[in-house]
Amino acid sequence: MNPLKNLGIGEIHSGVSTGAMWLEGQGPVSESVSPIDSNSLARIRCASREDYEQTVLAAQQAFPIWREVPAPKRGEIVRQIGNAVREAKEDLGRLISMEMGKPFAEALDEIDTVADFLEYYGELARDEVGRIVAPVDVKTMSLVRYESTGVIGCIIPWNYPLALMGWKLAPALAAGNTVVIKPSEITPLSVLHWCSVIESVLPPGVINVVTGYGQSAGEPLVTHPDVPVITFTGSVATGKKIASLAADNLKKVSLELGGKDPMIICDDADIEIAAQGASWGGFVNAGQVCTSIERVYVFESVADQFTEAIIEEAKKVVLGDPFAHNTDIGPMASKLQQEKAIQKVGQAVKEGARLLTGGDVPSDFEKGYFYQPTVLD
Repeated sequence: MNPLKNLGIGEIHSGVSTGAMWLEGQGPVSESVSPIDSNSLARIRCASREDYEQTVLAAQQAFPIWREVPAPKRGEIVRQIGNAVREAKEDLGRLISMEMGKPFAEALDEIDTVADFLEYYGELARDEVGRIVAPVDVKTMSLVRYESTGVIGCIIPWNYPLALMGWKLAPALAAGNTVVIKPSEITPLSVLHWCSVIESVLPPGVINVVTGYGQSAGEPLVTHPDVPVITFTGSVATGKKIASLAADNLKKVSLELGGKDPMIICDDADIEIAAQGASWGGFVNAGQVCTSIERVYVFESVADQFTEAIIEEAKKVVLGDPFAHNTDIGPMASKLQQEKAIQKVGQAVKEGARLLTGGDVPSDFEKGYFYQPTVLD
């Protein structure tokens, strides 16, 4: 069975949606490659600057209509989107695994997360309308009224392509804003298919999508004068560039950037549980999470014990096909990510780190972007 055929994804796929129609993008063609076997999933026509103008215009035109929908009704529609997402859970989860590489069970969890966000903010829409504050003068009443902003630009990463989209999109919709989504060039298919699932629920132009690479696709969104808010999840370097570009128009910017997250093991810790937690926190989603555990500080008195335990836990992690029931982690999301892991581990060893386990491309996978769970000291 070819899930792509069931999902209606052809060789050339429209990469621009205005919510009212799918447009053949005028930009270059990009290729979506499966990290499982390195095979092409689809070719996608990216958006041009002209496509951006049309997409933002569609969002602008939809904004006054969507903003005036009463908050309880707007919340009900947002919750309906959540229901539609749950009904398409299997197809959406399968597509995430195919284009990003995470285990199918975790991809299904991601779909539930998106639906949870939509249901939560759909309920908040009826309540978060304003508040009364203490007046300065006894003869006055002071009110704070929350108002919609306009078109929100959402730039989405590849590691959780739908969950992090939902994180941005759900509160924006509930508050009466329209959105333009720019998915990662690595994982555009799941976002495009998600939009096809929910497009009948919303008025045209409320949710819009443009595809392409960062400089050619993300930058026009950041600099567009009619997109007053930008929300981004991704690297520190890209976040700095977005902040700089957005500053010219004093745009509101929300940046969730990468981290170097430590775990501290104290001398009174349960070492077995600590090692299990470190393994899960470091290797889940093939370590491709902004809050992954990347370094562990251990009290010297329990360092040897913890080191032995974490090596054993790392060796238990099952690397394999995302659709196999016993797989713990799948491949890395792209060839570039695999190459980065190889380079960074090699550099660490060259600079004096001890390779305790892993540290190589597994020989039992002829294709795909797999990399062994690795522990360095």
